[in-house]
Amino acid sequence: YSSDINSDLKSPWNYIKIDFDILGAICFPDILFLVESDSNSGILFADQSSNIINEFDTIDLDSFIDAVVIDGSHIAMITDNKITILDSDYNQINSTTIDDNKYMLFASDQDNMIVSIKNQGFSIGDINNLFNQKAHLSNSPFIDKYNTISLLDNGDLVAVGVGKDQEEDSYSSILHYNGSDYINYGPSNLYDSLLDEEFSNPIITLDYKAGTKTPVSIIELDNDNIIFSNSGLTLAHPDSDDITNRGGLIELDLESNEIVNIFNSHNSTIGGQQGIYNENWISNYSVIGQISKYGNNIYLLNPYDELFGEVVSKYNTVSNQWSGINVDNTFDSNEDNSLYMPQAMTFDSNGQLWIGFRNESALSSDATYSYGGIRYINSNNQFKKVQNDEVLIGGENSNVWSIDVCSYDGSDVLWVLSSDGIQGYTIFNNELSSVIGQDLFIDIPFYEGDHIRCDQYSNVWITTRHSGVRVLLSDSNYTESWPSFSGITEDNSGLLSDIVYDIDFDDESGEIYFSTDLGIAIMESPFSQISYDSSNEYKIYFDKNPFLIPKDDTVVISNIPMGSTLKIMTIYGKIIRTITEQSFTRYEWDGKDEFGNYVPSNVYIVISSNSEEKSAIGKIAIVREK
Repeated sequence: YSSDINSDLKSPWNYIKIDFDILGAICFPDILFLVESDSNSGILFADQSSNIINEFDTIDLDSFIDAVVIDGSHIAMITDNKITILDSDYNQINSTTIDDNKYMLFASDQDNMIVSIKNQGFSIGDINNLFNQKAHLSNSPFIDKYNTISLLDNGDLVAVGVGKDQEEDSYSSILHYNGSDYINYGPSNLYDSLLDEEFSNPIITLDYKAGTKTPVSIIELDNDNIIFSNSGLTLAHPDSDDITNRGGLIELDLESNEIVNIFNSHNSTIGGQQGIYNENWISNYSVIGQISKYGNNIYLLNPYDELFGEVVSKYNTVSNQWSGINVDNTFDSNEDNSLYMPQAMTFDSNGQLWIGFRNESALSSDATYSYGGIRYINSNNQFKKVQNDEVLIGGENSNVWSIDVCSYDGSDVLWVLSSDGIQGYTIFNNELSSVIGQDLFIDIPFYEGDHIRCDQYSNVWITTRHSGVRVLLSDSNYTESWPSFSGITEDNSGLLSDIVYDIDFDDESGEIYFSTDLGIAIMESPFSQISYDSSNEYKIYFDKNPFLIPKDDTVVISNIPMGSTLKIMTIYGKIIRTITEQSFTRYEWDGKDEFGNYVPSNVYIVISSNSEEKSAIGKIAIVREK
């Protein structure tokens, strides 16, 4: 359809019928359409009557991105690896190609053209001198898909991502955001060839070989360094000389931008497959699981550590010594040592380590490779079964993907996410008792990589790699969900994607960070503590004032003590709406009264009342649009 730009654009538009598959449109000087050729893989220029003006068959149709008019007399044709400049007679006057990478987006003004290059920033040029200047976007995240994130004690954010893009090109990137700058790191074997010494580089290369498995966690040490897993590598055997830059576990100094340590089978208890899961797999291929810090020790889950058998490794940061909990260290001497696949760990308030296992059979035989279920570590550094582990959702041999401990009503609650659902258990004398009468979310399939985490208010957050996030509220004895049973998704919130890899909480700011396949999303917690001024008063905040209805769907009223009642009234004291929410410090109002009608334009009074807090009063202006 077309319309005169000088009209009000509300009159009937002109319908244009084109007899081809349209790729795009340009004004050169009249409207021309770029269409697919029926006879070959070329691109045709057609006018508004479907007449062919010119055919350009040297452009790869499958990789075509765009066509742009430059300075009114030239056309730039862009594919993922080539840019071609045509004059007013459609003759090629210049072109440029890119090797080992691809063009993504293109823009131009009267003098310059700018093209973005995947994972490298952008290049600048004109029609005569194509893209002789390269510029790298150094102060931005290098990739979107970070698999694990962590907030440092000073509020900085660190993240690690490993994977392959749609073209099956491998990537591995570490991000450090210090509040103003993004610092990107990556392995030199992947990124050395992408860098240009003449311009600022978007990534600091580190001397290590990147693994192929996604990292599970990243933690901060007392010396402000970080440790993250480099999983999915064939590690060097202790007797081998081939130990250079093959983690294992990597310690990175964020100040010096240098690797401090790389731990693998040569200098730690970290090992890999050695013929037990499959008799033919003896390559010391290592998969690194969750990493946690407790006291002076770093704990590491090491599935498939058939080389050493230390499926739980421990590193003392003071003595710099490694030790481990061997798969043979079972409390019951009659119990088979089939515990090769720990998936998650957590500590209770007494410092006791709890571990969830995956249930798996060996590929070499019908023998059990890993029992599944829950174990804890006793004072003799042994794995011990929970005596009543039949209460676990899915039974004693269930696939346990994630666990965490909440402090609730003075007791520890062990939350377990398994293939069969979610349940919380109080811990007494190392026996478990269900918190809720029924298992939760049994209709949702859970897999490896889904997580369960407790925030500072003992609310339970469940992240999935398929259907967003669910939240269970401690104030309701975990019988209610926020914002509903459907949870947080990309459709009902600012969550970037329903594929969520990791979550972390900023206890001071109240912000919640979500790592997704499309980037990192940050949400203000609805449960955060309210702020007070110097006179110990709290002020009601509105995210928009005036509030335009019905243009604005809702207004967020925040900094409200939990359990408060909000009353919205006219300046004459007539109450038009009462809102009561027990579990949140922020409320939403749709601009309607108790009867579901939009209120008229005026200034309204909002009063927050709470039996344990002082009342507060705010004013909001409503503009009712016709």
